[in-house]
Amino acid sequence: MPVVGHSADIYSLGVLMYEWECGTRPFTGKHPEQIALQHLLETPKKLGGMLKRTRFGLEKLIAACLEKSPHNRPRSYDELDSALEAAAKRRGIQYYKYVPRLRWEMPLVGAREFPRFMDLSPRVRHNADRTYAIVGRSDLKKYVQEADVLMSTGDYAQAKEVYGRLFIKDLVESSPGYEWGQLMCVNYGLCLIETGEPEQAIEVLKALASAKDKPAAYYVNLSLAQVKVGDFSSAIATAEEGLRIYPKIRAYWEIS
Repeated sequence: MPVVGHSADIYSLGVLMYEWECGTRPFTGKHPEQIALQHLLETPKKLGGMLKRTRFGLEKLIAACLEKSPHNRPRSYDELDSALEAAAKRRGIQYYKYVPRLRWEMPLVGAREFPRFMDLSPRVRHNADRTYAIVGRSDLKKYVQEADVLMSTGDYAQAKEVYGRLFIKDLVESSPGYEWGQLMCVNYGLCLIETGEPEQAIEVLKALASAKDKPAAYYVNLSLAQVKVGDFSSAIATAEEGLRIYPKIRAYWEIS
């Protein structure tokens, strides 16, 4: 099975630079399939020549980027970058290397990085016997985002490492209506269900039992855990209660 790597990106850049130089794409057609076949089988019209100069003098580089064989294209981004810089110098054009701005930071996988942060960061304050810790919610945000990503990819075991450290049963039970605590509770419960610990998931989700307003995920996850342990009557009761409050989640149970 072919692997899409940097050479495919370089080909795509060649297509963009071709249009940049002459104002048209290397291949056109009425249907996507027709254009795709041209990319596979045909050679684009040559840029430049003895009597025709291109705007930036990149015809050889663009032709190399559009080679059918990946082995004949520039071997790396650095090689492509050097060729662009050399062409700019020949034409007296200022060349600036683009450095993308960091829009947000994703930490390393939580199973490794999050416990290290909690145990070693000076931004985390522990009690005397280190059973609890005080940390700013803004410091935790990126780890919760990562745990969400891990769950979306099916990696519940590593997401559990994050949510397990953030779920404090006593605090959730004392303020069951607090949105952050509810989020930690239902997500940790789901991770426990997906990693084969439905009994523990039920105990975790019970922390929200006294909440006046429970999230829809509470009923979905609790009923799922009850099904996993074979407590079908409780699962039916939980599902019915959830459907009375959130009638729109009926589709979830029907699909599942």
